[in-house]
Amino acid sequence: MIPVYAIALITGLAGLAVWVVRGGDTSHTGSAAGDNRGPGGRARALIGALSGFGLAGMSASFAGWHGLAAAGAAVVAAAALGFYASSWLASGGEAE
Repeated sequence: MIPVYAIALITGLAGLAVWVVRGGDTSHTGSAAGDNRGPGGRARALIGALSGFGLAGMSASFAGWHGLAAAGAAVVAAAALGFYASSWLASGGEAE
């Protein structure tokens, strides 16, 4: 399962890198730096879920957890980070 977690982590980090680079590039929007909100809610959730799944899965696997426990931890982390990225970041980081 480690290759699956690694692919998910690399894909999530690549999405995060694109998000950061696009956030600093204002040439396509013509607005001041920092005004670009980045990807939409689904893309934020996907980036968070992929990164969380990969990080938690690899961490649990290398810590010696059994396959089912590692996969369960990865799924929980994916759901938590996906929810966090889509809801809290969508509100601009402000507490509701």
